[in-house]
Amino acid sequence: MTPAPARGSLPGIMGDKVPKKPAKKRFLTIPNALTLFRLVSAPAFLFCWFFFTGDRRPVGLWVCLVLACLSEASDVFDGPVARRLGSVSVFGKLMDPYADSIFRLTAFLCFASTVDEGGPWFPLWMPILLVLRDIGTSAVRTFAMQQNVVVAARASGKIKAIAQGFVMIALLVLAIVRGKFGIEAQDFHRDAFWMMLVVLVVGYWGLAEHLWAHISVFSKSATGEAEDSDTARGDE
Repeated sequence: MTPAPARGSLPGIMGDKVPKKPAKKRFLTIPNALTLFRLVSAPAFLFCWFFFTGDRRPVGLWVCLVLACLSEASDVFDGPVARRLGSVSVFGKLMDPYADSIFRLTAFLCFASTVDEGGPWFPLWMPILLVLRDIGTSAVRTFAMQQNVVVAARASGKIKAIAQGFVMIALLVLAIVRGKFGIEAQDFHRDAFWMMLVVLVVGYWGLAEHLWAHISVFSKSATGEAEDSDTARGDE
């Protein structure tokens, strides 16, 4: 006679539990949707800024202000929401800082390219320096990844984000109300210049802090001491 199977020998029979397959993670989670919103909002901001001109300029300014406020709000909430829901993803970790920079730099470049009766809001070299600052930060992250070093978030990065977001929204508000309160173009341009100068100082302070904290990463990369040969520079 064939012996009866022992208890629990057959999955789903005699009380044994059938192992469940791990659930597939969705891409379009709430945090990822917030990051995608900022990426999509950048060209929307650009369109509203350059095509709502003349008599419709106030409408365009209001739309851009709403987009800027929503973008900053999504930046504040996407991280906590991702941690609370347990939906932290590689896409979010990589694209979240780029989405922030793309939107804010788009806004600053639009401001610098706007010429009114007093000239441009501020010189074009100011947002260009911000672009170069972000390129430098990305280079630090790239070298750190080659050495398997995690670039942790720093207080200077948060302060930089707050400064850029505040100045972006403040300039839009001033542009909307300057006519009602009789703000002269010269005064507006002066205030815009000093606000952007503060943004530049804060941004490059953060970059210098990153460089100093990871100086060993650059020395190893310069001497070719990469830990993983697969991440070494190849064809470009």
